[in-house]
Amino acid sequence: MQDDNALGYLNRSLQYLFRPGNLLYCGALAAVFIALRSLGEARMEGVGTLNWFIIFALIVLFACKMLDSMQRLMHGLEQERVPLTTISKLPKNIAIDAAVAIAFCGAVVFLLQLMFTGDSRPTLLNLTGVILYALTPALILSIFQGAGSLAILKPAAWQRAVAEIGGAGRYLAILAMPFLFAALVLTIYTMLAQTVISPEDQARYNSINGTYGAPAIIQLITILRGIIFAFLLALPLIYFSWYFPPPEETLDPDNIDIDERELAAHINMDDDLLAELNRLKAEEERHAQLQRRAPPVDLNLLREADTEGMSADEQRTFAGDLTQADVLIRQGENEQAIALLEPYADGLHDTNRYLPAYKRLHQLYRRQGREDAMQAMEMRLIEATASGNPYSYPAIHQTLDETGDGILPADWIYPLAQIAAGKQHYDTVLNLARNFAKHHPRHPQLVENYFLAARALAKKGESDKAQQLLQQLLKRYPDHAKATQIRRTLELLQQRT
Repeated sequence: MQDDNALGYLNRSLQYLFRPGNLLYCGALAAVFIALRSLGEARMEGVGTLNWFIIFALIVLFACKMLDSMQRLMHGLEQERVPLTTISKLPKNIAIDAAVAIAFCGAVVFLLQLMFTGDSRPTLLNLTGVILYALTPALILSIFQGAGSLAILKPAAWQRAVAEIGGAGRYLAILAMPFLFAALVLTIYTMLAQTVISPEDQARYNSINGTYGAPAIIQLITILRGIIFAFLLALPLIYFSWYFPPPEETLDPDNIDIDERELAAHINMDDDLLAELNRLKAEEERHAQLQRRAPPVDLNLLREADTEGMSADEQRTFAGDLTQADVLIRQGENEQAIALLEPYADGLHDTNRYLPAYKRLHQLYRRQGREDAMQAMEMRLIEATASGNPYSYPAIHQTLDETGDGILPADWIYPLAQIAAGKQHYDTVLNLARNFAKHHPRHPQLVENYFLAARALAKKGESDKAQQLLQQLLKRYPDHAKATQIRRTLELLQQRT
């Protein structure tokens, strides 16, 4: 089973890059970088227009190949052979849009080089590179989704792409892994270069003069540099594809792979039966498409679930449904999200184990104004909180503030009040404890509840009320196990006043 996490995707990206079909194009780009470094900026100024066109064409071919590999991964073709052809899955119009976008970005960088000179140029170019890198996933996904070659000028398309990826937090996370990996590799390369090349030789064979005619060790370092740069440029593109939603596919209900004549030769079936078979086949294909469009499973969505005793397959299925539900919610498809989550919130599914589904359903019911369903869900969440689950508390905090006394089961009050006190929600503690003795005069946790209420009053600055309550507890329950603690608390409050 493949690892569907950041490190797993990085490992799979590296493996996919080293397939022959991708390796060829990465090598061609490395050759371009090596040539540019060998000649140096001084010699490159004399390079003719034709040579620059060839260099640009090689870069475009490399980019199209990487985009094609991204498309293949988005279609679930990771295990298939990577063809040597530049385009296999990438639509031609997308390839053209990508070439235009690359040309536009190249023109911007070229103009910046002309406009700025001296010490400010490297800083500006580095800043431009960081901005382009940060925009790359959004731009590529926008182009894939039909935004056209000028997607770089369409912030609205970027926002849609970020939402499709999973929001700003997830977007920044996918940028981080390739960046950190590149930083590690470049650090190692720099240390190696400084070890084998003297500072004098480094100064002699800089980017201006080039490395043409340099000693063999410098030539080897130049070749290594070109290879590293090419693969570090390719790696993020492959890595981003794991987080892209698979392309939409159109199902043609009239083109279903059922040979009616062959079936009729072996089975006597009428038109109604054949129509039902066609319907079932179409439904199966629709389900398969939904699975292909589902975003990568994020097991972090289960951090609030009690997964002890839950198998790996169960965890992946649950996380996958949560991921799909979140996508549906962002798209405004609340009914579909509810239908996907409700099976996890029936009487057969424990609230603590499937808490993420319960919390999402609670919000969806509230959003739709479904009071009965929302209140039933709130009671399940309150019960989970009373059992000691801290993750369910935020969902029902407001409800606890508004709940009248005597409504909740007596055994729930003390654990709920403890959690509320730990969150410094002292008004909640007081609301929970209000009139507890009236409704449950002989409950074994009566003193504990009112002691928490007294401490809440003290924390709110209502010391006089707190002292009165503590004095009443000592008077009525002088032999209680908490009497010593109550007495000490009272003494401290009296000393402060």
